[in-house]
Amino acid sequence: MREFQKISTRKKGEYEAAFREEKPSLFQRLTAIFGHTAFFWLAVAVVLFFVLESRGRFYFFFIEQRQLFLYDAGFIASYFARPGGCAQMVADYLMQFFAQPYLGAALMSALLTTVGMLSVSVIRRIAPHAEVWLLGLLPTAILLLMTFNTNYSYAGTVAYALMLAMLYAYLFIPTLLLQVAYATVATAMLFWWGGPVAFLFSTCIFLWELATRFWRAYGFLLPLAVAVGTAIWGVYDAWAGEYRLLLAPDGYYAPLESPDPLLYALWACLPVMLTVAYFLRGRKVEKNEIGRRVMETALQFVLIGGLLWFGRDRLTDHETSGYSKELECYLRQGRWDDLIARYTYYNTYHHTPLNACMLGIALAERGQLADSLFRYAPRGAEDVVPTWDGHDPQAAALLSDLYFSMGYIDVAQRMALEANAGMDDRSPRMIKRLAETSLIRGAYPLAEKYLAVLERTRYYGRWARDSRRFLYNDSAIVADSLLGRKRRCLTAAVGDLPHTLHNIAEHNPTHRASIEYAGVILLLDRDLGRFRTMTDSCVGRMVLPRLPKSFQEATTLYVGVDDTTARKRYRLPADVTTRYADFRRRAGSARSNNGSSEALREAFGDTYWYYFSQPRATK
Repeated sequence: MREFQKISTRKKGEYEAAFREEKPSLFQRLTAIFGHTAFFWLAVAVVLFFVLESRGRFYFFFIEQRQLFLYDAGFIASYFARPGGCAQMVADYLMQFFAQPYLGAALMSALLTTVGMLSVSVIRRIAPHAEVWLLGLLPTAILLLMTFNTNYSYAGTVAYALMLAMLYAYLFIPTLLLQVAYATVATAMLFWWGGPVAFLFSTCIFLWELATRFWRAYGFLLPLAVAVGTAIWGVYDAWAGEYRLLLAPDGYYAPLESPDPLLYALWACLPVMLTVAYFLRGRKVEKNEIGRRVMETALQFVLIGGLLWFGRDRLTDHETSGYSKELECYLRQGRWDDLIARYTYYNTYHHTPLNACMLGIALAERGQLADSLFRYAPRGAEDVVPTWDGHDPQAAALLSDLYFSMGYIDVAQRMALEANAGMDDRSPRMIKRLAETSLIRGAYPLAEKYLAVLERTRYYGRWARDSRRFLYNDSAIVADSLLGRKRRCLTAAVGDLPHTLHNIAEHNPTHRASIEYAGVILLLDRDLGRFRTMTDSCVGRMVLPRLPKSFQEATTLYVGVDDTTARKRYRLPADVTTRYADFRRRAGSARSNNGSSEALREAFGDTYWYYFSQPRATK
């Protein structure tokens, strides 16, 4: 009986072992299908995602507004009317998804990982036993450093990946004649689909054939001639104004800017990788070379790591023209409280008029502009209404937001036109603003044109379709909480901006932002005479039923603390006049004692009195 049990137990163990062999784990199955490299590339993609998301979360949201992709046959066909159109189409298609959280980082990490996989595949095809495959990460590392360069077009990354795929396919062609034919046709196709990378593709093939079979490499001058010839034709036919835009990586950079040297490094690293693979192509697998292989792998890690380390400053979403993309994100989403809370950081470390302008918009939309502005130490009227140099489209877009918040609809529309023109008429955000302002002004045919464009987009289509109910329907616009309130602001411009805003406020007394902006601008300019005239005509009426905090503080400067009649007229609280008296006393003490100035700032830095007492900021 015991022997039988032993035999049964032994067989049971054998059956369980067999069962385990028949049912491999998920890891074993994936490894069997894809190999261990699948997990390496998954790790690369995950690392890239976290780097891009942590460093450029708001950058991807920012650049989404600079592209326009329409689900329209005619629009899509227009991409194929110029060299590199296919790569640009794919880039624009991907960028539309940047409007959603995490998708920008996810799509870019997938694209960069694809470039790395293709580069490694090319190296392994040439030198399958050489431990130099990490060199294939060089293009990925360079493109990662280029990600946050606003002058760089992601079409360059797409085109580079397409070129690598064609080069990899070329390495499988067995005969010389087929190779020449493929390289020639692929160069022409690559020029039309990807742009200048066709020249890099044909050059690398020619150099490769020159190294491997010198006496027969002349046949590969044909694809090189195709690349150069099409570029000459392109300049002649006005596809591009300069040869560098069709033969060099300059074609993937802003035409009026000097190309980033990293782009040339990106192109140079492909011939370098091919050269290294060429010299190591005959290497065999030998067990006694473990030490050398470890050293080679370590050197490659050092190379990639060193490149990323010295270029780490590029892995930062730098402000553009003093414009915080994080604050802009909150502005577009109407997250006023988040914008106000985060502004403190930017004001401390990098004060700019454009960032301060966004704070003003958030405060105005919260109805707190005149009550809270001086808490954030404004430096002049420039912090509320920045000047525009006539060139920066992003600043123009912000000014459109500013004037829309003020209720100055005509100028909001004009700045939206300027911004959209500066973005090559491809800004869905500004097209939306143009549709809104056209509806407000009753320019229904124009609004219909803009809505028709947005209807063919992915993330603005629903809004555009819903907004069609306002076309040729004045009553629907008047009843709308936003459009109706802004339409009541329509009035003729008179005099300068404060005067016009005062006129808008008189026309639409419920639009509080207009009168608050008018008063704040005068206060920041220290124009108490005009400020007094304005408040005297408005105080106690619907347009200005009460004086906000900064208005009260400004009023005490010319009313004083002893005029009880004026205090009653302006409804100045007793604590305001008491605090003003304290300010005068401590300010006098600070003038005679330099050590008291810091205490004065700490006690009254959030008041208009303190701002008014300080010397004007020099530009």
